[in-house]
Amino acid sequence: MKKLLVSSFKSLDESKSLGTMEFNGITVEYKKYLTFEEKKEVVEFIVDNTFDTLSGTLDTMIYELVEKYVIARTYFTNLTLPQLTIDDVKEDDLNGIYDILMSSGLYNALLVENKSEIEYLQHLTNQKIREKTEQYDNSHSIGVAVSNLLNSLSSLSPKDFKEMLKTVKEIDKLENFKTIKDMVNLGK
Repeated sequence: MKKLLVSSFKSLDESKSLGTMEFNGITVEYKKYLTFEEKKEVVEFIVDNTFDTLSGTLDTMIYELVEKYVIARTYFTNLTLPQLTIDDVKEDDLNGIYDILMSSGLYNALLVENKSEIEYLQHLTNQKIREKTEQYDNSHSIGVAVSNLLNSLSSLSPKDFKEMLKTVKEIDKLENFKTIKDMVNLGK
């Protein structure tokens, strides 16, 4: 069997292909396909600007605004949406753009025309959010905390370890820590 070269498929490359749709009497152009690098940039932008790495949570309301804005900005080629950076954007600006995209039906029209592409991008975004959530959960579990504590303790010299134990015993004598001691004793 003859081996095919990737270059044989160049004519099938859709990465530069544009689609058009009529929307309220206006011809709107959109990208039919984003390259993998473009998808990666979109996913990272959405996740980086909606997932709080300190608390391990996703702001679902901001996610909704950012996701719709970035998808519309990325796919539409002849519509001028403001170039917003999340650092200096006002939530009201995103709200306004979102409201126009959704209430006019423009976003849904794009979704109908390019459904599988946008759903795949949303799937990649959701996967990245799951990964970030798992990373957060794994790095903040009690097992990790105990492991880190044991690693810290094992790196102490015998002299430093004895000093630490003395400090712990001194804390036991302090009146301010009586409540903590009582709580620990309740758990026994």
